[in-house]
Amino acid sequence: MAIMETNSGGTSANGTPILTGSERDTLFGNTSALLDLHTALAPAMHAAVRSHPGAPTAAAEALAVALLSHVSDLLREYELHALNAASVTALVETRTSRPMLHHMMRDFVLWPKAHGLSLESYLVRPGSHLSVYARKLDELISAGADGPNVRRANDVVRGMINGIEMKRLEANNNQPPRVPSYLVPIVVDADEPSLEDVGHGTATLRRNLHQAVDIATLESATRRFICQGSVWEVVHAGEVKVRSLLLFHDALILAKEQPPNKFEVRTILDLRTVTIRPTRDRARAALRLRPVVAKAVAQFNADPARAVGDLIAKKVLDNSANNIASFLHKTPNLSRRHVGKFIGHVDNEPVAYAYAEWYSPVFGHLPFEDALRLYLSSLRLGNDGPAIDRVLTAFARTYAKVNPQRFTEDNAAVDLVFATVLLNADMHGPTTLDGTPSPLALRDFVNGHPGVAAGQMQAIYQSIQGEKLAMASDRSHRVSVDVLAIPTHLTLNEPSEWLKISIPAPDPNVTLRFISASSLKIEPPVLAFATSNSGFVRITGTQVGRHRLYFLLGGSTAAHYDYVLPLTVIVEPGTWPIRSRSSFRARMRHHQVRGPGMNRGAQH
Repeated sequence: MAIMETNSGGTSANGTPILTGSERDTLFGNTSALLDLHTALAPAMHAAVRSHPGAPTAAAEALAVALLSHVSDLLREYELHALNAASVTALVETRTSRPMLHHMMRDFVLWPKAHGLSLESYLVRPGSHLSVYARKLDELISAGADGPNVRRANDVVRGMINGIEMKRLEANNNQPPRVPSYLVPIVVDADEPSLEDVGHGTATLRRNLHQAVDIATLESATRRFICQGSVWEVVHAGEVKVRSLLLFHDALILAKEQPPNKFEVRTILDLRTVTIRPTRDRARAALRLRPVVAKAVAQFNADPARAVGDLIAKKVLDNSANNIASFLHKTPNLSRRHVGKFIGHVDNEPVAYAYAEWYSPVFGHLPFEDALRLYLSSLRLGNDGPAIDRVLTAFARTYAKVNPQRFTEDNAAVDLVFATVLLNADMHGPTTLDGTPSPLALRDFVNGHPGVAAGQMQAIYQSIQGEKLAMASDRSHRVSVDVLAIPTHLTLNEPSEWLKISIPAPDPNVTLRFISASSLKIEPPVLAFATSNSGFVRITGTQVGRHRLYFLLGGSTAAHYDYVLPLTVIVEPGTWPIRSRSSFRARMRHHQVRGPGMNRGAQH
């Protein structure tokens, strides 16, 4: 048996370097140039960081001027860095069949030191420092900075970040196929050179499938047992069985334990072909778009119809209204204006209805005006009258379908949504010649809709009077809301820990409302950020299953913030035989397992 393994120091097992000296220089070659640029920008950046919150304009203007004066140099060096990194990454992975990070970690640490650079100042990720500048400009703009160059610099920097990312994606798409992100040492079984054996020799292991054996039988000269744990096998929605999970250095085995020390092998996973992704707690922070989807997002923000068509052609999306609507709701960084444009197109009416249906789980728990606010917060409508009609009609008919008891006439909901939008324009739109608004009187608003209860009409009127309807922001300098602490999984009737939700800086004019069906209890249901940039919530699942959690920004500065994507929270029964904070999810042909973590087993 020949075990061909590489260590984490950038060399193969026999000491041969994976990269030559010139190839290392290619990867790190323009680091000094980038550091020189950031050194030139450092005084302006430091001044911006130290600037007084009450007078940010001067510091913001100085930072903007410095950035604009170095735009061409920054773009050139960052694009070169991105292309070189993609090229060398592909080269390393092609030579070793193992991921770049495993081999190059030592080089990332040692190369900068060997050239007199600090690790903290080395730019591993293209665009990372540009993002720092963009975030600082966002903070300064939110604080009131509005010099002539500030917004221009912010737009230019964000455009550079997008352009660099597109360069990197294009370079990666032209490289050889990548290997999975999780691999074990490569084992070549010279005694049994069948194709199934190349890499891990699992053919001999599969002879034990559905047989009752002990762990020693499953081991071999090239297979080492590492540890054993317990998992739940999801047989169907209402039945879960306890199984054993046996981890070897080259395979993961799902088995049924037969006491005292036997296991019936149910499923064998070759670790060469397995990627394990965390799904609990802070796992959302690690989510990344696949390159094909990331590229489609950039394309969508220029031509949404073409982007969706390309994803369907590449089999990334099904050509169904529900699948497309789910993509529009769940994919980050989509232009909400183009979302509104896409679903408002005459050819996409089924998608518009599917998009509205996405809110059905909470429409039954929301008054009409709150449901309309939630719906409009996810998109932005242009000036195309027929498109606006289609989008609003889809909402009205979907809401009426969920709440038939609230409307006594067939078209009452459709009439009401247009009347509400007009009322909003009257109350918060252009004023009369004498400077005062001219809203419709409450009595006229109520009497104009006999198909809706007077109490409901009065509530709508007062809600719109108190706060105008707002669509998703179309600003280029939007501020993000951090909801990554919200877990993906909860245990039935057990409150979560207190979860930190934050924005970049305190803002007395914005609130964040948490909206869900009664299956999720959120305490408190609304967060304010008047005195602090963060708040804490606690979530309790009261019904087993998958539940959507929506977010609604309110207040006069809500338009400054990014749209917060809905999240799915899974509530599990409280009677699992084993519980742990560490878990994972894996799918195998006809099996689905959830694991609570693994216990250390005997080491051999």
